Amino acid sequence: METRLVVFLTCLAGFAALFTLNGYKKYFKPNNKVALEYIDPAKIAEMKQPKKVEVVVKEGPAPAELGKIIYTEKGQCIKCHGANGEGNPAEEAPVLQGQHDWYIVSTLKKFQEKKERRNPKMEPYIKDLTVEDFKNVAAYIKTL
Repeated sequence: METRLVVFLTCLAGFAALFTLNGYKKYFKPNNKVALEYIDPAKIAEMKQPKKVEVVVKEGPAPAELGKIIYTEKGQCIKCHGANGEGNPAEEAPVLQGQHDWYIVSTLKKFQEKKERRNPKMEPYIKDLTVEDFKNVAAYIKTL
């Protein structure tokens, strides 16, 4: 019994050493035979370098600027929620100032879809707005 255990542990240690050797990469060929390929240490340094990504900058107004236009004019949010998003209990309009942007976007989507949440007072103001408009409004509210 002890001999089997010694053989098993020796094999296990050998496999562990085999798979942790630096400069080698294990992969499977189509015929499912394991093969080791030597990788030059100089190439390993190249492989670790991040790939260059081209960044495209959109020109035009920032999302918060577009959101301000929607909040104050197009969507007329300012009428009920106030100039600083302070809300208005008389209009049953909640405070928006300090609210998470993801929450504002998801709530507006739910109001627009009329599935999970309904708000008849909001429906005329948001019916023609897009999800991008919601994101812009949320970006503006974040600045309040």
